Amino acid sequence: MKRKLFLVPIIVSLMSTSITAFAEDAAIQEENLYYDEMNSVSVNALPSDVRSITITPVSTQIIPTTPFKESLVNNAEVLYRFRYKVTAIRYNNHKVTNTPLSAFSYTGPVKGSKTTAFDSSGNGYLDLDIRGPKTFSLYCRMGSTNSNTITQTPNLRCDYQNSFYCTGYNIALESDYSDAKINASGITDSTFRGRFLAAVKLNGSGKADNGKYIKYIGSDTYSYSSPMTATGTTPTAGTTIAVDPYFIPRAKVGGIWKRATVQITNVGSRRAEDGGNAINGYRIDVFRGIGNSSMSGWTNGNRAVTLISVG
Repeated sequence: MKRKLFLVPIIVSLMSTSITAFAEDAAIQEENLYYDEMNSVSVNALPSDVRSITITPVSTQIIPTTPFKESLVNNAEVLYRFRYKVTAIRYNNHKVTNTPLSAFSYTGPVKGSKTTAFDSSGNGYLDLDIRGPKTFSLYCRMGSTNSNTITQTPNLRCDYQNSFYCTGYNIALESDYSDAKINASGITDSTFRGRFLAAVKLNGSGKADNGKYIKYIGSDTYSYSSPMTATGTTPTAGTTIAVDPYFIPRAKVGGIWKRATVQITNVGSRRAEDGGNAINGYRIDVFRGIGNSSMSGWTNGNRAVTLISVG
C-alpha cells in the first residue's frame, strides 16, 4: 500500500511538470500575441486569413529610366510607369506584414511589373509599365480575397525620369573658315576648305562658298544635297532635334512618320525629326541654324525633358 502511495506523487509530479511546461509555452505564445497586438503587427499571414486588400496610387506617372522588360519606345509609343501601394487586413484587424506580394491581375497594355513585399509597416508596392496612353485595369488578390479595382488611362504628356544631355548642331558655313581649299571625294567640280569639310562631316551638311549645299554620305565622301533630316524634313532652328528613337519616339508607323514633340528645360518645345550615329541613349542634339553664329549662347548640359505629343 505504501508503494502505491509513493507512485502517486511521482505521477502527479510528472503531470504537474508537463502542465507547467505547456502553460509556460502558452504564456510565451500569449506574450508574443500581445506584443503583436500592441504593435498592430501580424506575421506569416496566410491568404485565407485576409479579410480585405486595398490598392492606392502613390505617385504620378513617369517615363522610366529602365523598363522592366520591353524597349522604352515601340511603334512611337513610350512606356509609362505607375506605382501603387497595397495594404491587406486580416480577420483579426492586423495588417499583413513581411509577406510577398505576388498575385495580381490586369487588363490592358501592361508590359512589365515589379512587386515589393509587404514591409514591417504593412505596405507592399506594385509598379507597372504601360505601353502608350491606353486604358488599363488591375487588382490584387490573396487567396479568395480581391482588392478594389483601379482603372486608369495614362496622360500622353509625361516627364522623363532621366535627364538628357543636350548638345547643339548646325549647318556648316564655308565662309566661317579661312584655311586652304582641297578636293572632296565625290564632288569633282569644286574644292572646299578642309576645316569646312570636317565640320560637314561632324554636322552632316554644309553650305559652300559656291552657294550649294553639300552633305557627308560616309567613307570620307561628299555629295551635293539640300539639308534633310532623318525623317525627310528640312532642319529648322527652333523646331528640329536629333534623338535616339529608342528613347524618344521617331518612327514610321503604317507608312507615316510619327515624331515626338518634347519640352526641353531652358530650350523650349522641339520636334524629334533627326538622328545620327553619335546620338545614342539619353542624348538630344538641338539644331541651331546655319554657321558658327547660330551657336552663340548655346551651352551643352543635362536638361529635364517632358514628352508633349507624338504625331
